[in-house]
Amino acid sequence: MDRSRRDQRATTLLRALVVCTGNTCRSPMGEAILRVQLRDAGIPAEVRSAGTLGWN
Repeated sequence: MDRSRRDQRATTLLRALVVCTGNTCRSPMGEAILRVQLRDAGIPAEVRSAGTLGWN
């Protein structure tokens, strides 16, 4: 891998949004699991969760 490609990869931040209906159980759990998996894989990421309905 050439240097410019390696430098770009090192500075790229993955952004992920886990979505379910209410954001009370499924998406927060998915967010936590995904965050740990990405961290353990050494992948820099910002992981968030959200709901599609305004229940909370």
